[in-house]
Amino acid sequence: DGWDYNNALAGMLGAPIFGLVTTPENLLKTQMQLDNVQVEREKAKQKQLQQSTLKQNLSAVESNIQKQSLQQPKPEGRFTSSFQCARALVSSHGATILYTG
Repeated sequence: DGWDYNNALAGMLGAPIFGLVTTPENLLKTQMQLDNVQVEREKAKQKQLQQSTLKQNLSAVESNIQKQSLQQPKPEGRFTSSFQCARALVSSHGATILYTG
């Protein structure tokens, strides 16, 4: 018949455990994706700024671009791994941040 109380009980007990695991996982994934998007936007802005500066005065700016590339650190993401992301979020917001939707 397919229906029995053991299956129903297993489903009722399994769903909360599944939620405890997947909620932090989805939060970390989303935070890391947002961080990557932010880094890419910063890179695009820097590239656009460099291109517009080059168009205005190419010969005078070439040496400045070389100096700027040495002086300005390239934007990198805040998070290097899921564990590092979780550690950073928990240290700055507390453990409850992992279970905020």
